Amino acid sequence: PAEVRALLGLASSRIIATNDLEVVPLLEKVIAIQPMSYEAHYQLGGIRERQERLDDAQRHFRTAAQSKPDSLDALSSLGILSFRLGRMSDAFEAFDILARDHH
Repeated sequence: PAEVRALLGLASSRIIATNDLEVVPLLEKVIAIQPMSYEAHYQLGGIRERQERLDDAQRHFRTAAQSKPDSLDALSSLGILSFRLGRMSDAFEAFDILARDHH
Protein backbone atom coordinates (compact mmCIF):
# COMPACT_ATOMS: atom_id res chain seq x y z
CA PRO A 1 0.00 0.00 0.00
CA ALA A 2 1.02 3.60 -0.57
CA GLU A 3 0.97 4.33 3.18
CA VAL A 4 3.50 1.58 3.84
CA ARG A 5 5.81 2.79 1.05
CA ALA A 6 5.60 6.35 2.41
CA LEU A 7 6.35 5.24 5.96
CA LEU A 8 9.29 3.10 4.83
CA GLY A 9 10.66 5.99 2.76
CA LEU A 10 10.40 8.34 5.71
CA ALA A 11 12.02 5.76 7.99
CA SER A 12 14.87 5.25 5.52
CA SER A 13 15.56 8.97 5.34
CA ARG A 14 15.68 9.13 9.15
CA ILE A 15 18.01 6.11 9.32
CA ILE A 16 20.40 7.89 7.00
CA ALA A 17 20.27 10.82 9.42
CA THR A 18 20.78 8.28 12.26
CA ASN A 19 17.72 9.49 14.10
CA ASP A 20 16.62 6.19 15.61
CA LEU A 21 14.15 7.80 18.02
CA GLU A 22 12.09 9.06 15.09
CA VAL A 23 12.48 5.87 13.05
CA VAL A 24 11.25 3.28 15.54
CA PRO A 25 7.62 4.51 15.72
CA LEU A 26 7.46 4.67 11.91
CA LEU A 27 8.72 1.10 11.56
CA GLU A 28 6.40 -0.12 14.29
CA LYS A 29 3.49 1.47 12.43
CA VAL A 30 4.52 -0.35 9.24
CA ILE A 31 4.63 -3.64 11.18
CA ALA A 32 1.16 -2.93 12.58
CA ILE A 33 -0.12 -2.55 9.01
CA GLN A 34 2.04 -5.29 7.45
CA PRO A 35 3.20 -7.67 10.20
CA MET A 36 5.63 -9.50 7.89
CA SER A 37 7.23 -6.42 6.29
CA TYR A 38 10.79 -7.45 5.46
CA GLU A 39 12.05 -3.87 5.26
CA ALA A 40 10.55 -2.79 8.59
CA HIS A 41 11.77 -5.83 10.51
CA TYR A 42 15.24 -5.73 8.96
CA GLN A 43 15.68 -2.01 9.68
CA LEU A 44 14.29 -2.37 13.20
CA GLY A 45 16.64 -5.30 13.80
CA GLY A 46 19.60 -3.09 12.91
CA ILE A 47 18.41 -0.30 15.17
CA ARG A 48 17.84 -2.65 18.09
CA GLU A 49 21.29 -4.16 17.57
CA ARG A 50 22.88 -0.69 17.68
CA GLN A 51 20.91 -0.03 20.88
CA GLU A 52 22.23 -3.32 22.34
CA ARG A 53 18.66 -4.64 22.58
CA LEU A 54 19.93 -7.88 21.16
CA ASP A 55 16.95 -10.14 21.89
CA ASP A 56 14.68 -7.69 20.08
CA ALA A 57 17.18 -7.41 17.23
CA GLN A 58 17.32 -11.19 16.86
CA ARG A 59 13.53 -11.41 16.80
CA HIS A 60 13.29 -8.77 14.05
CA PHE A 61 16.07 -10.32 11.97
CA ARG A 62 14.36 -13.72 12.29
CA THR A 63 11.02 -12.28 11.13
CA ALA A 64 12.76 -10.51 8.23
CA ALA A 65 14.42 -13.78 7.20
CA GLN A 66 11.09 -15.61 7.43
CA SER A 67 9.31 -13.01 5.33
CA LYS A 68 12.05 -13.01 2.66
CA PRO A 69 13.84 -16.38 2.82
CA ASP A 70 16.25 -15.46 0.00
CA SER A 71 17.61 -12.44 1.88
CA LEU A 72 21.35 -12.73 2.41
CA ASP A 73 21.31 -9.66 4.65
CA ALA A 74 18.66 -10.90 7.08
CA LEU A 75 20.08 -14.42 7.28
CA SER A 76 23.66 -13.26 7.81
CA SER A 77 22.58 -10.66 10.39
CA LEU A 78 20.53 -13.31 12.20
CA GLY A 79 23.42 -15.79 12.14
CA ILE A 80 26.04 -13.33 13.37
CA LEU A 81 23.82 -11.91 16.10
CA SER A 82 22.79 -15.40 17.24
CA PHE A 83 26.47 -16.33 17.44
CA ARG A 84 27.18 -13.19 19.52
CA LEU A 85 24.35 -14.18 21.87
CA GLY A 86 25.74 -17.70 22.23
CA ARG A 87 22.66 -19.19 20.57
CA MET A 88 24.62 -21.60 18.47
CA SER A 89 21.71 -23.67 17.16
CA ASP A 90 20.06 -20.48 15.83
CA ALA A 91 23.37 -19.34 14.33
CA PHE A 92 24.05 -22.69 12.67
CA GLU A 93 20.50 -22.81 11.30
CA ALA A 94 20.86 -19.37 9.66
CA PHE A 95 24.31 -20.18 8.28
CA ASP A 96 23.09 -23.57 7.03
CA ILE A 97 20.29 -21.89 5.08
CA LEU A 98 22.80 -19.43 3.65
CA ALA A 99 25.18 -22.22 2.62
CA ARG A 100 22.46 -24.46 1.23
CA ASP A 101 20.35 -21.91 -0.61
CA HIS A 102 22.91 -19.27 -1.59
CA HIS A 103 26.01 -21.11 -2.79
